[in-house]
Amino acid sequence: MIELIITIISLALSIFIVYLSQISWFLLLPVFIGIWAVLLIIFFFSCGLIACAVKKGSYIEKPKKIFSLLTYHICRFVMFFLRIKIYKEGFEKIDKNSKMLIVSNHQSNLDPLMLIAAFGNINLTFIMKESILKVPVIGRCLYSAGFLPLDRKNNRKGLETIVKSIKRVQDGFPIGVFPEGTRSKGPNMGRLHDGTFKIATRAASSIVVCIIDNTYSNKKRFPFRRTKILIKVCEVLKYDDFKESTTKEIAENVTEIMMTSLQDARSRYKWLNETINKKGDSNEQNI
Repeated sequence: MIELIITIISLALSIFIVYLSQISWFLLLPVFIGIWAVLLIIFFFSCGLIACAVKKGSYIEKPKKIFSLLTYHICRFVMFFLRIKIYKEGFEKIDKNSKMLIVSNHQSNLDPLMLIAAFGNINLTFIMKESILKVPVIGRCLYSAGFLPLDRKNNRKGLETIVKSIKRVQDGFPIGVFPEGTRSKGPNMGRLHDGTFKIATRAASSIVVCIIDNTYSNKKRFPFRRTKILIKVCEVLKYDDFKESTTKEIAENVTEIMMTSLQDARSRYKWLNETINKKGDSNEQNI
């Protein structure tokens, strides 16, 4: 939406300026690019100013709608700028009014941004590496929206983040996590960490099992080729379905759901298999 608004305003201003100044219409394109770049800078600068209103280091108990909205539009702009087209499946299975932990496989740093763009403005926040939240402007906006940092080198801080996540989900705010713990950087899927699912068992929430595929290929395709990615809601596991299960059993069930869904998607979408074949990888998962 933001990218469309910026483009429309830039085009209108460009035509207006060229018409009034009576310069050659051949200059319309460079004028448009210049205005578009200026408006983009203004947008990000404004986001940064708004995000600075939140004291750094303070705990965001409940994500604020304004920051979630800004984050959503930033993610949509990143998708537009990187020439990414999202194919969505299974989103009708989600009850947006229910407590939920959203889990997905992890291929690229783009994954959380693309998931936010796909899920829409539902105050979705993620547990993320602390280093990502230190990125200028974008990191500050993510922090202000309520994203939780994960310090893997500090077990005490890691436990604090899990406790905060449980409270957040209990209060009705969805949390997204990547149970693999790190990016696969390709089509293969790593082992899921059992501990992730303690958030759902302690918060008595549903588990929304998702897959994301082909984000890893954008690095090689940008800027000359568009990247198509798939985001699918595979299954929504209700709390009653797993409340008697151990976190290990839950992880094994979620792993099977993800792997089956990835294999099914790659059998249906030719462009997913083409990317894998070019990379020289097989469809086998590293589990």
